[in-house]
Amino acid sequence: MSRKKAILALTLAIFAITSQCFAQKDTKKPTKIKYKVGDKTYFDFTCQKKVKPIMASFYRIITPREDKLVEVQTYNKATHQLISKSTGKLKSNKTLTLEGSYTAYYEDGKVKGEGTYKKNLKQGQWTWYRQDGTKSASEKYSNNKIKEAYYWDKNGEIASNENHPFTFELSIKYHKFIKREIRTNIYYPEEAWEKGIEGKVILSYDINEKGAIEDIEILQSADPLLDKEAIRVVKNFPKAEPFIEHNLPCRIHKVIHINFNLKKTRRAIKYTLNQPVYLNGIGKDQNDPSKSHMYRIITNKRDSLVDVTTYWCGTKAILSKNTAIYTKYNTLTFHGNYTEYYENGALMGKGEYKNGKKTGNWEWFRKDGTKASSETYQNNRQTHTTCFDKDGKTTRCMNEKEASKERVKKGSKTLLSSIEQNIKYPKTMWEQKIQGSVLVSFVLTVEGEITDLKVIKSPHPLLSVEAFRVLELAPKLPTRIAHNMPYPTFFTIPINFELN
Repeated sequence: MSRKKAILALTLAIFAITSQCFAQKDTKKPTKIKYKVGDKTYFDFTCQKKVKPIMASFYRIITPREDKLVEVQTYNKATHQLISKSTGKLKSNKTLTLEGSYTAYYEDGKVKGEGTYKKNLKQGQWTWYRQDGTKSASEKYSNNKIKEAYYWDKNGEIASNENHPFTFELSIKYHKFIKREIRTNIYYPEEAWEKGIEGKVILSYDINEKGAIEDIEILQSADPLLDKEAIRVVKNFPKAEPFIEHNLPCRIHKVIHINFNLKKTRRAIKYTLNQPVYLNGIGKDQNDPSKSHMYRIITNKRDSLVDVTTYWCGTKAILSKNTAIYTKYNTLTFHGNYTEYYENGALMGKGEYKNGKKTGNWEWFRKDGTKASSETYQNNRQTHTTCFDKDGKTTRCMNEKEASKERVKKGSKTLLSSIEQNIKYPKTMWEQKIQGSVLVSFVLTVEGEITDLKVIKSPHPLLSVEAFRVLELAPKLPTRIAHNMPYPTFFTIPINFELN
């Protein structure tokens, strides 16, 4: 099903994202971390926060010099390679301020960058080099801010004088990306569930200069079954955009932990041949036909594959057809051709899944049969999109996320206004002083009509009847945009009945 998957409770923490491109996050305030000469001090990816060794990305060792300064050496915790060397001042309270020359290194010992710190702030000219020795960037700093910068390509030609995005900023974007990837792709291992095994898995991995995942390592094991699932999900992360700093691709080291909780972590839906499984609007197992918008039936088992048909509960019309792998735990992994339909039977979209992920070319059509978009996927990641107008001509693809946000916002205001104008407190409920919130879910069709109303929770049936009545009076509402066309949307809203 191509609908947005449910965001289910998975406790996830992204603890460290490490780049060998930098050893100190820019800051105007000296760090308050206390050092002990000769001992290892462990840090997260910013080199500003002291952490336990298991969660560290770097460690730093300071040694005294003959002058009043100390020598500061920072190492990659995973490889123990020296990544920077600098000088600093160790104050009486054991805190450190970088002061003087700074040099960054590649793992083979070649110089990567060099510059100067004054009172913990970058100052003056900083120069950065590729591993082959060619200059990649020249940046002029004043109190940690770049005032002037030049970047060169491998041939020594000036490529740009615009500031390149720092790895720290890209890390935040990637942080959100992997949280979404884990939420949508991880499942509680059935054997672990049946045995009541839960716990926390801590693991690390690298993102190489081309954006691929490498060197996955379990740092703290919860159980081999949970470890295996955590590794599977990380291995299947889509290829990331290369991280760039100082006009150089960076190798990133990440440390994450994933909590498997029997009460919170989601489980894959279980299916039985020829038996309906009822689902809510976002594909989550509902187990209650009266509250479900869809149901799914699997048939025609051959080897490990089955045919999957998903229906609308209200009209019994076919929503989608596809094939899937039927696992030994009676769960499904979409694999093979997938076709989606409008309620009148017209083709909405078609494509292919491979091991649960979209792959290859997908095509989407409006209800009148005209093609809306053609999308290319690789490992579930959309890599290219071509949009078409109703005359079949290519057109510029809109920002669907922003367009949908605006349409939903407008529709919400319209719906709220309609409810306020039409709602009536049932007299019997008023006299009995019964109040509360009726939680209602519904489908908003591509035409903007509210259909398939379901009561999820209600304090009294009479309040539910009034909630349905007032929603049925609502005007047509703008639905969200997906695949360059209006797309059915599921909503769950509360309608409040308050005596005051």
